[in-house]
Amino acid sequence: MTANVLPKIFTIEIGDTPTLTFEVQNLREAQELCHEQWLMDDLAEAKSDGVPLWDGNAKLRARIALSDESALFAEANKMVSPPTG
Repeated sequence: MTANVLPKIFTIEIGDTPTLTFEVQNLREAQELCHEQWLMDDLAEAKSDGVPLWDGNAKLRARIALSDESALFAEANKMVSPPTG
């Protein structure tokens, strides 16, 4: 049995701005997340410098995370995950 080496870290871009990096099983799941009402509500409510992350109109697009985005995700995930072993 071989390990699954396909990337499982994805990024959602709002317009052309990478905004949210997360882990799911495949690109289809990542793309489906872009249509979830709860996520759209959260992105419209969350703010950066007082401005909502999403204006309700810009396109949400999922893609495979770039290597630097994956590295940041892995580092942040280590900080919030309990140690194993």
